[in-house]
Amino acid sequence: MQKKRCEMPFMVSEGFFEDMQSTVFSRLATDFDQAGKSIRRTLITKLMYAAACAVLCVVMLGQSAGDMGSRTFLTVDEAYSQLSETDQEIVLESYEQDILFNL
Repeated sequence: MQKKRCEMPFMVSEGFFEDMQSTVFSRLATDFDQAGKSIRRTLITKLMYAAACAVLCVVMLGQSAGDMGSRTFLTVDEAYSQLSETDQEIVLESYEQDILFNL
């Protein structure tokens, strides 16, 4: 049997495979660096939104807690007694139909 000589059907330039590894690694390093910056930017943005929401909650809860001291059941009763009979009936019906009050 004769051995056939196997020839490559294509040709590459000198040093192609030697340069390929360094080219791939440099591109990967660039891509990972850009991806890391994008992830950091997204994380910082989300943390800023969370901090703004936390500050808003503290401010809103602080204001509502300050208002609760001035509101008592007596003032609510006084306001209810100043409503007309029709309005009082509407308020009572809405409370009776409220799902949260009827749990």
